[in-house]
Amino acid sequence: MGEDCIEKIRKSRIVICGLGGVGGFVLEALARLGVGSFFLVDDDRFEITNLNRQILSNFNNIGKLKVEEAIDRLKLISDCDVLVSKNKVQDAILEIEKFEPNVIIDAIDDLEAKILLIGHFYKKSNIVVSAGAGNRIDPTMVTYADLSKTSNCSIARILRKRLKSFGIVSGIDVVFSKETPKKEFNNSNIVSSAVFVPMAFGALISYLTYRLICNSID
Repeated sequence: MGEDCIEKIRKSRIVICGLGGVGGFVLEALARLGVGSFFLVDDDRFEITNLNRQILSNFNNIGKLKVEEAIDRLKLISDCDVLVSKNKVQDAILEIEKFEPNVIIDAIDDLEAKILLIGHFYKKSNIVVSAGAGNRIDPTMVTYADLSKTSNCSIARILRKRLKSFGIVSGIDVVFSKETPKKEFNNSNIVSSAVFVPMAFGALISYLTYRLICNSID
């Protein structure tokens, strides 16, 4: 990495929106990388169904707020500074702006919130977006591309279409899977997930964030 890059990492200010399957792995990786300051946004609580894929979840924190458990996790592995918001992303826009982040990581499932977040910060901050990890099982199919060049991902397709109204057609790294989603089990509408894929998403998003930090921060 070199001393200059390590110093940039220590001075970096990273926002992570969503601390579920993908966002939890991103937080773990970037904290261990040495990121100096985090602002974490999530209004959700852990459920028993999170145990199969969310690194921040365990039997002892079911029902507890994800941002509060994230603070406890960080204390065990990092000396970073951390601020949190218990609001929904769409209600935390001003808080995020006040934090003055170098990189914003969109790891949320809510499409309307994703569109609002990206639309608001497109020209103000670097953004790395997590597209659809659900109903997939092969981590070797996880990749990234500019928003304009994503493929085989319904979430990315919707983002491309909706973000055009903001004049946004490219210039955002999107992590997605080229794997064809598995059909719903027994015609259920529940989106299933195995740990391999959100873990791979988290690792790749963390790498892209590291690259943005070391290439763009003075």
